[in-house]
Amino acid sequence: MTQQAAVTSTIHGLVLQPDWLVPIDSSAIHEGYLVASAGTIEYLGAELPERFHALPRIRLEKTAILPGWINSHCHLEFSDLAEPIPALGSFDSWLSRLIQQRTAILSQSAEQRLEQRRHAIRKGLIESWKHGVRWIVDNVTAPWHPAWISSLQSEMRSELSHLAASVLVPDDLISVQPCFELIDVREERWQQTSTFAFEQTDAPKFQGVYSPGLAPHAPYTASTHVTRCAADWSRQHRGLISMHLAESSEELQWLDQRTGSLGAWMETKIDAHHRSNIGTIDEHLSFLASAWRSLVVHANFLATHQIDWLSEHGGRMAVVYCPRTHAWFHHPPYPLNTLKSRGVPVLLGTDSRASNPDLNIWDEVKKIASLRVACEPSDLARMITSDASRFLDIPRNIGRMELGGATQLTAVRWDRTDGEDFWAEHELWRWMVQHGHPYPLEMDDRFALDAHRN
Repeated sequence: MTQQAAVTSTIHGLVLQPDWLVPIDSSAIHEGYLVASAGTIEYLGAELPERFHALPRIRLEKTAILPGWINSHCHLEFSDLAEPIPALGSFDSWLSRLIQQRTAILSQSAEQRLEQRRHAIRKGLIESWKHGVRWIVDNVTAPWHPAWISSLQSEMRSELSHLAASVLVPDDLISVQPCFELIDVREERWQQTSTFAFEQTDAPKFQGVYSPGLAPHAPYTASTHVTRCAADWSRQHRGLISMHLAESSEELQWLDQRTGSLGAWMETKIDAHHRSNIGTIDEHLSFLASAWRSLVVHANFLATHQIDWLSEHGGRMAVVYCPRTHAWFHHPPYPLNTLKSRGVPVLLGTDSRASNPDLNIWDEVKKIASLRVACEPSDLARMITSDASRFLDIPRNIGRMELGGATQLTAVRWDRTDGEDFWAEHELWRWMVQHGHPYPLEMDDRFALDAHRN
């Protein structure tokens, strides 16, 4: 046992004092105290109670502690892409380039393909964790195995100091909520995807993998039959449904008029059963509203009456906005203000590295802030913390900073010192958006030092 391990093995609690504690749902606390014990928040406040005075303390200067980030839509399997796929021409031309890029893998052996997928997911998880993400809703296709996520937990834990690993995160460092894609463009494709999906939702649980759901892919690849089946399953199992919807103008043209480039592209890929069950956006929204919880992903081209529908079903339906992916495709301005004003829950996602340079969810917040929408930065932060936590019903209050909740928290650190003398909460948000760098709290290098006792 190393000297550091010997010192910290008997520590059962730890006092953290950052420049700011930012619970999101309540006022920020300047130089307050957070007491952590066995992965649980034991105390949070401005004054440290006497019963905690004997615990070791770590002062975290130029640092704010916030709830852990939640990425409500991602495709980890594309995390091995070095750069996004160019969005030139129509949406279906981008899809063709994506499929072409992935088709090249088919020349590899089954073992090589499996290892490449495992490597991509591992890379995406580590990247997300190092940017402060604690929970990911991941659209999953075969091949995939939950053991990849559980085995990675111990690997990431090896990067932590003994103090951080034993006091802050005795369990998971990052959790994946897999949503297994369902596609029925042809009968054999439906059999493949549905068999895999339902095998996985019924499989034994692994560490780091929680609350599996289903993902009817999109209205041009998943018919109303698929969405209805997924919604029925959701009600029976209290499971999440995630579906790409109203993502592109080409999609609407195909669904509404059966014309356009996407339709021509799809016609060679679908069978008669799928063709006879292609649904409109309204029909798919109707089925999704009957699910226990459903995520309407992208929703770039919703009509007014469809936003009204989402507003009426806000307890069970949320929209996931992926700002940098939206910008990558040069879509018209996103209806964020309209959605928020109607009370529609809006969460944030990174989508994938096929349309995004990285998986840093904080940069999605920064992207929206740069657009000067009518939302305060703290409201935007709720989309990746407490709003997502409550809608997704995430255990242990991950995504919230509350007494008794998990210490799966995110820190934001800054190097600059000029301008810090204002220290007003509204200025703090501006400062963090401009200068802050998010990371998982347990990775702070100051945990590697001996915590001092007062």
